[in-house]
Amino acid sequence: MTSITKPTDFATGTITSSFTNFVLNALRCDALRARLLIADIESIDVALRGGFIDADGAIAWAHDIGALGLIAISTTITST
Repeated sequence: MTSITKPTDFATGTITSSFTNFVLNALRCDALRARLLIADIESIDVALRGGFIDADGAIAWAHDIGALGLIAISTTITST
């Protein structure tokens, strides 16, 4: 009969459950997704500042990457 060993967290040397490992890996993946989103938002910033895209293009790009809700834009913009 084969014995089943529980996974060990090598950082602490403690035995962890499968669900704990699942949650830890999910958090790592989400942290990487957040870093990618930050890089995309910074790319929009650079492109807008450099004149490669206009404000409407920046908004469309932010919408395409799912970051439009993270950008605070006033709904009542008045021109002077």
